[in-house]
Amino acid sequence: MRPPALAPQLKRDPLGGSLRDSDYGSLVYPMRLSMALSSERNLMRSTIAVGVCFVLTAAAACGSSTSPPNLCANSGAAATASATDAIAFTPGSVTITHGQSVCWQNVGTVAHTVADNATNGSLFNSNLPAGQMFVHTFPSAGSFGYHCNIHSSMSGTITVN
Repeated sequence: MRPPALAPQLKRDPLGGSLRDSDYGSLVYPMRLSMALSSERNLMRSTIAVGVCFVLTAAAACGSSTSPPNLCANSGAAATASATDAIAFTPGSVTITHGQSVCWQNVGTVAHTVADNATNGSLFNSNLPAGQMFVHTFPSAGSFGYHCNIHSSMSGTITVN
């Protein structure tokens, strides 16, 4: 003989009614499923946010190198002189062989010029805006001083053998 079936238990609904066990399960399960899906969505959003932050940080680190860019790398010049925000040409003097070129590059944010000293800029005289370069070929031997027309303290020397 079977034991008699138990009568469904009634529970109090927070809104004032009463619920049977079967009703309670049908209300609780969707809420638990909804909470689980919400947790998964939040985890996914957090993971994506962390990934985006990582990519942006890596990109910023790559873009903020401590060494200046070499704008003259593909110029074919034998020597490079950099104009800097420290109002200086570096190096201050370079040596090349006649027929070779020197490339001046502005690796800072301040505008400069490059002009030869001996002929008041008739041998070479160029504006050198930030992020730009200027190349000059020296056909004969000699010592050639140069300066920035904007910043009188900026000067350098090219020795051509």
